[in-house]
Amino acid sequence: MINEMRALGLPDPELIEHQDFTVTFRNGQATTTTSSVGLNARQQTALRIVRERGSINNGEYCEATGAAERTGLRDLQDLVAKGLLVARGKKRWQRYFLP
Repeated sequence: MINEMRALGLPDPELIEHQDFTVTFRNGQATTTTSSVGLNARQQTALRIVRERGSINNGEYCEATGAAERTGLRDLQDLVAKGLLVARGKKRWQRYFLP
């Protein structure tokens, strides 16, 4: 799978194992422009990280942006509400992915 995605010039598939197994294939295209939905700089950073790494959690978000834990959670939940990210997992284990 990885070789085929690379041969097509697409991002590697994301393989996640956490109580189940998920494979996510990305087509390499952004679905929405961030400037059109009024995101702050921290949220734009989160989207960039998710595009690069495949996912992010609140701890990684706070570390990358310097946001407090509650602010990070609020920012990520706002991205979910705007349809730019989807949340998977529960509470402490929640990760955010591109839709």
